[in-house]
Amino acid sequence: MASAPQREARCRRMTRLLLSAVAAVMAQASNCSLSDPEHLRLAATLRDATRGCDVVVFTTVAYSSRALLPSPATRLTEAAVDNAACYVVVAHGGAAFCGSVEPWRIVEAGGVPGRRASRAVKLRPLLFFPDARHIVFLDWKLRLKRTPASLIRATVGSGPFGFAAFRHPCTAAYTPRGMKPCPQRRPNEAWWRAEARDVLRRGGTEDAAALRRQVERYERAGPLVEYADGALLAWDAAHPVASTLSCAWWAEYARDDSSDRDQLAFARALTTVLAPDSSVSPAKTFQESTRRDGVFLVSEGGGRRGACGGLCHQSDTTSTFVESVGTRVLALGTVPGC
Repeated sequence: MASAPQREARCRRMTRLLLSAVAAVMAQASNCSLSDPEHLRLAATLRDATRGCDVVVFTTVAYSSRALLPSPATRLTEAAVDNAACYVVVAHGGAAFCGSVEPWRIVEAGGVPGRRASRAVKLRPLLFFPDARHIVFLDWKLRLKRTPASLIRATVGSGPFGFAAFRHPCTAAYTPRGMKPCPQRRPNEAWWRAEARDVLRRGGTEDAAALRRQVERYERAGPLVEYADGALLAWDAAHPVASTLSCAWWAEYARDDSSDRDQLAFARALTTVLAPDSSVSPAKTFQESTRRDGVFLVSEGGGRRGACGGLCHQSDTTSTFVESVGTRVLALGTVPGC
């Protein structure tokens, strides 16, 4: 027989899930519906390409037809190939691939290429892969080292959770000078200020004015404690948090006063699921993973190199799940046969 506190805790959890489910329906109707003709065409094509697949791994590329890209096969180790999963490249811009693409399927997306165009699928995968139970987004700069099923078991399947991602290694409120991958971070600087400043320095946005407005809005809106890396995302479509968070993310990203940087938008969208606590510093949060209300933000071992038990961000070379591959675009004429 459960005690009174246990019954109360269970009731609170059920209430949160019910509210999340209601919010998901409302969000999907207001923010997530596919109305753009190109998005509708692409959704139909992706559904046909992944029909019968319970697990979908996808990546997106947005390069012009003048670009030559490495084979998508370089984004998987042999150990990561699973015949039970579907692997899809959503390609914007018409770039060519060098070599065999198997086991990936290339689906061409129409419309204007660019960062914003590629985010339509990344941020709303449940609408583009409606028949899949589990969906994994793998950034083009990464290589998956283990099967999608093992990644799912270690992340969304370990809760259960509706969404999982690695906590960004630059989350800590203070980063020692020169420490990679956050050399641009200033002592006690809020992470969103540091990211925006670095993006502007690198010219990494197509709308600098929108990025400045977004940062100003976030300064007024309150604390953004959770900082997730958008390079590896796992979704369980059966969990209500998946659609709630996906729709909130797209709604925040699509605002006129938001930039084309999706990690910033995610941090604000996440507050619709995880209420921010101004008493908790990002540095303290990074000491352990966040596991609550259907969300799993992974920082096993507190970000200490080698302390994550294999479930590590790609900046940690001891990761057994994912690693950086470096080359995103090949120089024309440098690869024989391409």
